[in-house]
Amino acid sequence: MRSAIKVGNLTCVINAVESLTKVVQDNCIDFLHDGRDYDITLDLHITKPIVLRECIHDGRTEVYLDKESISMHKNVFDISCKQFNGVLSRHGTRFFGEFNIHYNKKYLWYIVRNLVRACYAIAAMHKKAFMVHSSCIIHKKKAYMFLGLSGAGKTTAARLTKSLVLSDESVMLVSSGKSIYAYGTPFGGRMKPMNDHAALAKIFFLVQDKKTYFKSLDIIQSVPEFMQHEFLSFTIVFQKNPVLSRKIFSQAHDFLDKVSCYEMHFNLDNDLMKRTDDIGKD
Repeated sequence: MRSAIKVGNLTCVINAVESLTKVVQDNCIDFLHDGRDYDITLDLHITKPIVLRECIHDGRTEVYLDKESISMHKNVFDISCKQFNGVLSRHGTRFFGEFNIHYNKKYLWYIVRNLVRACYAIAAMHKKAFMVHSSCIIHKKKAYMFLGLSGAGKTTAARLTKSLVLSDESVMLVSSGKSIYAYGTPFGGRMKPMNDHAALAKIFFLVQDKKTYFKSLDIIQSVPEFMQHEFLSFTIVFQKNPVLSRKIFSQAHDFLDKVSCYEMHFNLDNDLMKRTDDIGKD
């Protein structure tokens, strides 16, 4: 069976058995697309079952998934981990992938989510876009992005703003003219993602602290921080892919040159959005 989703400026067509197609459709219901004009085509095959390790995080049962490893040779990307493996090939402006997925009924969507997100990250890089591990909110028709390591408070920061949460896990950034636009994705975490977008006003790099205050970052400081949260940057070994790493670095520099970046020392208070509004005011 066939299903299609659109995230940001990219459409992905997924060919798979009925049970897998249903998982995609159920979890991407707000992002479904007719698939007539596609950028990525994925053929997914279910293979052997896999047992996944669960853990307790903040009182919730979560699954532990291995981080995918991505290697590149010319226009072919090998994407693999314990949950899936296969290749994504670039042909002109389109991408075609074939992957084996190890079956786990309870966590099948999480496995598929990580695979499709990795494919989107690769395709995005060639479309003046980035897939970023972050939370993002829309406030007064502008987008504000929060970046940090797992447990840094991305979801908490987004929730405390009491604004519309675009995503608490994965956001696509798309460059258009002099602006960067943030798009919600179906590859969310705990909160339901939105199929919406807005011009990106500010990026905050989270640092847990006793007080909430902000430190402006220049582009030399911002780019290395940003690249820790861009999906390709922490799955590809840079020393083995100098051409690709230079491309990512150059594109990140161009993106961050269009948006204000701050280090946000973060305390759990309820006036967070007021403080973000005040940044940059004379």
